[in-house]
Amino acid sequence: MADCCCNSSNNGGDIGLADMAAGAFISGLLTFTFFVAEIASTSIGHNGEARANLEAFSHILSPPIAFIAFFSPDFTGTFLFFASLWHFFSESGQARPTSVLVLPSKRPGGTNLYNVLNWFQSLWLLVHHYFIGGFKVASTFGFVDLNNAALPESGVSPTHLIRTWMAGATLSHLSFGMEFFGIGGAIAVRLLSVVFRMGAAAAMVATQDLLIRASMSWDLFWMTVQLSLTLVMARITVPTIRGAEAATAVPAAGAADAAGEAGKAGGGTGSTRASVAARREAYEMEVARRLSVAVVTKEPTVAEMRARVRSLHVYHEPDPTTQRRAIGFALRASDMDSDPAKPSPPAPPIPSVISATLGPGQGRSAETGENI
Repeated sequence: MADCCCNSSNNGGDIGLADMAAGAFISGLLTFTFFVAEIASTSIGHNGEARANLEAFSHILSPPIAFIAFFSPDFTGTFLFFASLWHFFSESGQARPTSVLVLPSKRPGGTNLYNVLNWFQSLWLLVHHYFIGGFKVASTFGFVDLNNAALPESGVSPTHLIRTWMAGATLSHLSFGMEFFGIGGAIAVRLLSVVFRMGAAAAMVATQDLLIRASMSWDLFWMTVQLSLTLVMARITVPTIRGAEAATAVPAAGAADAAGEAGKAGGGTGSTRASVAARREAYEMEVARRLSVAVVTKEPTVAEMRARVRSLHVYHEPDPTTQRRAIGFALRASDMDSDPAKPSPPAPPIPSVISATLGPGQGRSAETGENI
């Protein structure tokens, strides 16, 4: 791979407003399309162990896929880069870009510091995806030639600096996957990624032309804000999921309670860390559930919800994501059955919710005849 990116007749400093507008439009179109795809993916399955595993593998595969795809000027490289940037629509972690549609006031606990910062993180990641995508589009479509962007007095080619910057941007995802699977060295890899990314960006600000300097100055600013948000939010208590909404996050909420009690009894930091992680998972799942409800334009009828609950075989299906979807359908059907003039009663345990929603004699599998 001799060149940094595709060749172009444009010099880095000769890019015109038309080229900039074209790059912004193409990146915006692709970002909007992938944004819609992530909403669709979220509405299918909010979270769960299977989705979290898939996202972790997406993190691990991100360095080789995104790195090679960034320097490939063809359709396949561009598509794979954007798909990797959006985690192949498997994102289940904190502050996914589409969560900007769930305002802080609509999140568990209402408007508080954690919800405001979490919402801003979603917006910040969306800005990141648009910017990084635009940078890829600018090099792929020939709006700027990164091979000829060095200042004459510096004589420093951006080729190796761009590669180092991309290595840093992708190695952070490798560290996320390593941390999820408990592989040692995740923190060291993450620190290395920050050094690579910010170090290369700073070097390009000092040695490259106006366009590269502006792009990398923005990237340094983005990274500074993102790191600050991460450090601040690690010290803020995650809002507790309460009431009927907790039924859609029972496994995570239950794990949080159990881990919290274990932490109190044993006094260990490991249990406390597990409790915080479980509370965050429950919170993220509830935000994702509210997102999928908010974007549904055609509300299913009670009969459709009941049919979907029965088809999911709640107690025969080991996948927790499928169970949570069924519970969510059942709760929504119960809400629609209730008199809006009367206050909603507290949510009963899960089996009671399912049986009450299905009705007498309706809780049997159509295939096996067994009780669901």
